[in-house]
Amino acid sequence: KTPNCVVIPCPELEPPINGALTCLPTAGSTDCLLSCNENFDITKSDSNDASGRFTCYNTMPEKWWPSKVPDCIVSVTSKTARVMGDVFYYSSSCNESTDYLKEAFIERMTSDDMLKGFCDVTINCFTENLYVECGATQPSGRRRKRSTQDFVVHVSFEIAIPLDGSVTMQDVKTVQTNLRASLEEAVSGNGSLVFDGLTTDENSVGSGVVTCDCPLGRMCSETSFQCEGCSRGHYLSAEDKECVECPLHTYQDKTGAAACLPCPPGHITLH
Repeated sequence: KTPNCVVIPCPELEPPINGALTCLPTAGSTDCLLSCNENFDITKSDSNDASGRFTCYNTMPEKWWPSKVPDCIVSVTSKTARVMGDVFYYSSSCNESTDYLKEAFIERMTSDDMLKGFCDVTINCFTENLYVECGATQPSGRRRKRSTQDFVVHVSFEIAIPLDGSVTMQDVKTVQTNLRASLEEAVSGNGSLVFDGLTTDENSVGSGVVTCDCPLGRMCSETSFQCEGCSRGHYLSAEDKECVECPLHTYQDKTGAAACLPCPPGHITLH
């Protein structure tokens, strides 16, 4: 008998909950596109391809790239954006450095002149969660030449920006840029954030990360104020802010989870 060549079909992809897959054969492959129902979003961290495209090549029909289809989860929009602030001072001791600094720092940060330096008049800004720490250990990667001031006084705080629907990501990025410039000016020369007994240098102002408030099991998107969650079978790592597969003998049958559940008695996971 003459041997025949048959086409090996690609394995069937499991469609996402609250969404659908549209698959079309192309020259040399089969491509599927994921779409979510209205008011649902794909979680980018669940997929190697943020576009939601999945491909099975005719030469390797046993596998899809990416291999797993993430779920579509309910869209959650954050109500508060935050710009992180850090200022590092240097002192000869920690005995008195933190006693007065917190009160004086927040008083000057919330003054009208200071707020106008980094917040547009159309945007409400609030200074929150201010902490002052003093210690002999240098922050990672920071170098200085001083020998008489061996203690670092770290002031950390957040600029909270209510998201009322009119505030855009670009608005918050502008606050981030203006905040750094305002802090650099305020800690130098005769600036408003100069204090007796404390000195600064060119590295005293931190970079200022932008994030947003999200409910437990959700993380702030890097490009918007959407709170992303994880697909079934995953949980959001509080430390790494990434979606992680549930460990052996645990499971999670809901989206947007902060932890996995142990298998009930008499049950195990196969993978």
